[in-house]
Amino acid sequence: MIPQRFYSPTCGLQTAAAILLFLLASSCPNVALGRLSAPRRDQGSFIPLPSEGVAPEIFIVHGMSGALIAPGISEYETPLAIRFSNYYRVLAWNCIATYSDSYKDTITKEKPAVAVPVTEMHQTPIRAACAAQAFVTYTSLSMPQGMEGLTDFLNSIGISHETTMPESIAECPEGDVPCLQEIAASGSFSPTVMGHIVARMTYDYSLKDGFNQLGTDDGCTYNCRDYSDVTGYEPQSPACKKKKQGKKSMQRWVPMMEDDGKGFFYKQEHVTPHIGTTAKFRFTPENARKRVAPKPSYSKSLRKEAQAVVERMSTLDDTKKLEVEVFDDKGRVTESVVSSLAFAMVEQGYVESVLDPKPGIAITYERGIQFLMGLEAANLDSIIMAWKEKVAYDLIRPTTVIKNWGSEQITTWAGPGNDVQTFSAKNFEAYKRVMPHSEYVSGSACLFQYMEDFLTYFTTKTGIDPNFPIVFPPVPPGGSNVEPNSTPSSEIQLIYPNITAMAYAGSESRLNGGMHFGDSVPGAKKLCQNLGQKVAKRVLALTGDSFDFPYESRTERYLIMIHQSAIEAFSLWPHWNSTDRKQKSTSLYQLPSLTLCPLYSFSCIKQANSFIVHLTVTLRKLHAAPDPTIQALVTVATNPASLGASSRFGPLAASKHYSSTNTTTTTTTTTTAATMRSLASPPLSLPTAAKLFGVGATVGPLVDSLHNQCLLRYHYAPIDIVSPFATAAATATTTTTADAAASSLILATSWAVPPLLGLAYVVLGSVLPRLFQKGLDAVAAAAATVAATTNHVKKSPTNLSPPTNVGSNDLQARAVVAVLTTAAIIKLSDYLVLHPTATADLLPLPSTLSLADQHIALLLALALLQWAVLDGTLAALLAASVTSVGGPLSELPFVAGDIWQYLPEAGDYLPLQNIVSSDSGSLWSTLLGADYNQLALSSITGPCYFAVTMDAIALGRWFDEQQEQRDV
Repeated sequence: MIPQRFYSPTCGLQTAAAILLFLLASSCPNVALGRLSAPRRDQGSFIPLPSEGVAPEIFIVHGMSGALIAPGISEYETPLAIRFSNYYRVLAWNCIATYSDSYKDTITKEKPAVAVPVTEMHQTPIRAACAAQAFVTYTSLSMPQGMEGLTDFLNSIGISHETTMPESIAECPEGDVPCLQEIAASGSFSPTVMGHIVARMTYDYSLKDGFNQLGTDDGCTYNCRDYSDVTGYEPQSPACKKKKQGKKSMQRWVPMMEDDGKGFFYKQEHVTPHIGTTAKFRFTPENARKRVAPKPSYSKSLRKEAQAVVERMSTLDDTKKLEVEVFDDKGRVTESVVSSLAFAMVEQGYVESVLDPKPGIAITYERGIQFLMGLEAANLDSIIMAWKEKVAYDLIRPTTVIKNWGSEQITTWAGPGNDVQTFSAKNFEAYKRVMPHSEYVSGSACLFQYMEDFLTYFTTKTGIDPNFPIVFPPVPPGGSNVEPNSTPSSEIQLIYPNITAMAYAGSESRLNGGMHFGDSVPGAKKLCQNLGQKVAKRVLALTGDSFDFPYESRTERYLIMIHQSAIEAFSLWPHWNSTDRKQKSTSLYQLPSLTLCPLYSFSCIKQANSFIVHLTVTLRKLHAAPDPTIQALVTVATNPASLGASSRFGPLAASKHYSSTNTTTTTTTTTTAATMRSLASPPLSLPTAAKLFGVGATVGPLVDSLHNQCLLRYHYAPIDIVSPFATAAATATTTTTADAAASSLILATSWAVPPLLGLAYVVLGSVLPRLFQKGLDAVAAAAATVAATTNHVKKSPTNLSPPTNVGSNDLQARAVVAVLTTAAIIKLSDYLVLHPTATADLLPLPSTLSLADQHIALLLALALLQWAVLDGTLAALLAASVTSVGGPLSELPFVAGDIWQYLPEAGDYLPLQNIVSSDSGSLWSTLLGADYNQLALSSITGPCYFAVTMDAIALGRWFDEQQEQRDV
């Protein structure tokens, strides 16, 4: 049995001592940790984590993962290697969930079936000890060749473990939870016993995950082949490819010849062709399996596409070659992303405050394992998605097509150490081994798309800036695995400004290396887009993380923002009564601490203002109902010095981790806006459009009618409801004055209005802001492209998207407030029409402005305030501004068609009055009638259209979030 210290409530110090031994060993190359630091095939050295700010228990899992690489995980084909990596993260997380009151099992997504009821044992060291035992037990069951390296590592850092599962646990029938619960209780819930149980339950699940691990899924009982196909897939015979057949047959995947360099030659078999339809997703919604990749636009002979491969490989330089090698190793990519995130979190001054926070620890064990588990789950789900399409399209590889050209001479990369030469096409080879599976789609491109979407959503939701560099270990001269001793000619370190840039470079490397035709990468990206975000949502749901509460943004940046913004807001408040417009303007732009918000970062400024409001409300409530969590936050917020100095706001070059000498930095341009496009602008969904239409068709006419009775009259299918309090004289009058009209009607609309406003809300609340956001992304990307010519890693422009740490409840509140404030602005327009001098009496505006212009100025100011408080994004501002001009103009056809007419007193805006045409058959006359230049609108409706756009956008975001939550 494991020593008492590992499950005693006082076990923390002893376990910490063991971890310190590991940390010491990690810093001393001569200590017996050779397997940990030994290079893997195609991978180089083990990638480090920060030595400070990281929970020491993470290093145990990090070290065990390294010990399992060779021999072990690296011996398997990519889908199976990713699957094993996934299960080891499952073990670590489920040990956390087992020792918890609320965390959920990552497989069942429910409370663990065998949980530890002793709250005093819900400690990080115990969870890590459980994971250590679970790793050993699972390895003994599924990957025994990795046992030696794993146990050597654990022995070297002094963590006790059992190498075999107790018979009592092994003999429990599959699914017999009471049996396992009884054993857990009899073993005092020690991490050794719980580690065995977690491993046993994970192993049982793995045998039913659709990969056919034991080869028995098709009913086989003897001499079964592990991971064999169960769907009856058959590749095209190599002989058939030479026959004249149809286009589909000519393009089908053909097994390629491989050898071991020792005289043994063999034909490939498509690896796990069944998993696309039989394997279980970890977190991706099952309905995503219905997605189909777009049909590639390949020619019948594939001649053009293959020639492009030949030409592309003739341009390989040292950097491109290393990218092909590095990105071919998905484990190494995952490690580099995790390492880069860890350094970035420490660099940003991130402090975990929700998931098992500990003093001085930026990355707690629980949060770190949650991210690792989620990222590996995203990797696995991406493979399943890609494999479904690989088998469905079953397309041939470029190598096979080019080799079929026979003795035809080609000029391209000629193999390791040979650079570019001219030789027979039959001797062509890709830069890296071509994996035994079909060409379309690129599994790597799908994986990188998942990874990008997952990391962006996860970090943003947990309060981490996702725009951090992805750093790979430097490769020394001659450090290439394909061209050792010659490539690269000098040290190269691959560094990408953010995950989007890395994902792009990784996907392109599959084309540069000659493994794919051109359409395989964009096809994979379209197939897998936004699915990583769904994985991240479900992973965060395992801990019950809620980001609806404004204080769940846990970075030092936001804490300082609360403090400084509150002080500045209250200190500058007297200036708001000043009549000096310049002084007002200065105060406004000083408000939310521009030392923290990048210039014109409307999203950042909006969040700062939001924090001021929430902090004020909180402080007012504390005396009546003090909340310890809020009090603690306020204590820190009002004393930011207690957090210590942070280099978060310093230049990137200040980080030792990201600075190097004699290295080549590879940068691929991108922007935060592009990185966040999947969060800010999810694809337009029919449920969202339907809800927007419904609100526009019902609530819209009611809000619109608040000023209709004083502005216009409907002549087509009118709906006029007379106020029961109207005087008989006012009701009977036929006058058209605004005062009389307003006094008699409480609702003035038409049956034509509901469908028109329903359609308007769909356009204004969903279509238009998405179009503007895409345009802003394109502009930002172009700017980043220009900036990239300096060949330095630069921080990308600020995201112009809405804040992404806002939850559904907050979005609902914003939507409700947006509708109410829009109604108030529209009702105010009614009041101003009825009281022409009201604005002049209220505000000291220049006398040169007409009364109508004064009304417009006041309403527009209020509409802009509505935008600043509830939204603050540039895309929304542009959409509302365009609508404030285009909205009134869109009414011209309806006024011309006599659907409605503005009252003479209100119709002060004749937009076409200066357009005069002597031709009675002109376009204007044809569309709007002969008196088109006399069509009258009301100028006061411009700001109202602005406000309506803002409430439509707020509703659209809320409905989008609702739909995403349903997907989760």
